[in-house]
Amino acid sequence: MTRSAQHKSDLSDREKKLKKKQVQVALLLHLNDIQPWQYRLAEQIEEDENLRLCCILNTTGRMAVRKALASKAVQLLERIEKRLFLPKRLTNAEAPTHQIRAITAQDISLENIYSDDALTALSGSDVVVSLVPITEELASAIAEHSVLWSIAAGNCTGTNQPQFGFREMFKRDGTSALALLKKTTGGSKLLAKSTVQQQFCYARNKRFLLEKSVPLILRELRRTANHDHRQTETIETYSGRADDYAGIGDILAYIIRLATNLVPKVYKALLRKTGRRFNRWSLFVGTGDFDPQRMSWAVETHPPANEFWADPFLFSRAGDQELLVFFENFEFSTGLGKISVGRLDASKVVYLGDALVRPYHLSYPFVYTYRGDIYMIPETAKSRQIEIWKAKNFPLEWTLHKTVLQGQSCADTTIVEHDGAWWMFTSISLDSFDDHCSELHVFKVDSPLLNRIEPHELNPVITDARTARNAGRIAVRDGKLTRLAQNNAYHYGYGFSLMEIECLSVREYHEKCLYSVKPDFAPGIGSTHHMDQLDNVHIFDGLREFG
Repeated sequence: MTRSAQHKSDLSDREKKLKKKQVQVALLLHLNDIQPWQYRLAEQIEEDENLRLCCILNTTGRMAVRKALASKAVQLLERIEKRLFLPKRLTNAEAPTHQIRAITAQDISLENIYSDDALTALSGSDVVVSLVPITEELASAIAEHSVLWSIAAGNCTGTNQPQFGFREMFKRDGTSALALLKKTTGGSKLLAKSTVQQQFCYARNKRFLLEKSVPLILRELRRTANHDHRQTETIETYSGRADDYAGIGDILAYIIRLATNLVPKVYKALLRKTGRRFNRWSLFVGTGDFDPQRMSWAVETHPPANEFWADPFLFSRAGDQELLVFFENFEFSTGLGKISVGRLDASKVVYLGDALVRPYHLSYPFVYTYRGDIYMIPETAKSRQIEIWKAKNFPLEWTLHKTVLQGQSCADTTIVEHDGAWWMFTSISLDSFDDHCSELHVFKVDSPLLNRIEPHELNPVITDARTARNAGRIAVRDGKLTRLAQNNAYHYGYGFSLMEIECLSVREYHEKCLYSVKPDFAPGIGSTHHMDQLDNVHIFDGLREFG
């Protein structure tokens, strides 16, 4: 690059930074009832250089609730479920008022919306994000002086409503919907939406939805800071109703359904305690291009009785005719996965040995070649960093080459080169549920060695449990840049889809689904969540149910 071109590039980067606006954000909440997810949102707003938490708007007013008896029953049900089904790490988390006041010293009471302090705070805010239910009258008054956002679950707006998200438990597609709304004259507009995996009980599902609202709100705030006008051009009218409450009959139906779902869970828990297994992942090898309609033709390799094999990646070293398979080898005795290697012999995987064993769980061994050397990025979410390993004595000896994104819990990291640029795709857990299935994060990197990492401006670029998490390598298929994506509706690893990446840049990301794969290719298969292909051979995994 010439000095003149470099100067123009530096100038362009500075101009982009100058064009960005530091968005003044006000959070509307109950200061005497701060929730951990609300505190995390406030903290991350203040940490972003393009956002500023200008004040906390404190309201103690409560909305009138229809079907009060049914709502009290839902609240009682939620309290019981919290005791029974929520782990202590979720129920014991606290976010005292003094912690959030340490982030911003200014908190304004909205007891009188037309007071001088309240009007000054509203007029100084670019966006007011309501994290608690408020009356329509108060919402309209705020919208006169600032932009008002709120979140909704299904057909119920107001995050602390007694039945927030309860209707989502009646859906049969294994998902729950979350929406970010913008208050407008006569209603609301849909700014953004997220689809998450439905949890097995209401208390977990509600908490999960609230946790997942944080990355959704942050992404749209960053989009506002970037002057992304597509945000306002593409929003649609929100059809949800704030008064769509369940009745006593609905609650009884939910209790019956919950009890029915608990029976197999208890049965499987008993099997685990006795050392018996009720399912196991295995590998399937086929020839020719992968075709969802011909998965039943693939040959299954059964792992040893005390292991399961999953997440297969095919690899062939230059000049070597032998086709190898790197895969997750999970040992039931240790409860940890390790990376093992096998070779293909007549469509069967023959175990060669272990490539990588660590004191924490390993899976998803993404193996690649760069400048003559062989590297591997396994999933190391439990170590809270991305690790790059370099082959020392291929394929069974590896040395740690580098770590990046320290402190981040990342899963199923995949790297690809596209139009002369390198990109890293990964799923980062941003909540107390340790969930890696709901959001996809993209980073522009200098090379597969990850010396320089630039996050996508709209991370997470995908907020949908049906397509967010990677299910194999990103590659050009039939002239299209495609990404294999897990479908984590119903349960983890239910199926996968092939997505076509239509637009990839640091400011934009678009993809569409080309086809989806369900676990119906063989009797007893309950899940399939990974596929890879090399030349004329493809391999995928399947979870076989038994017992």
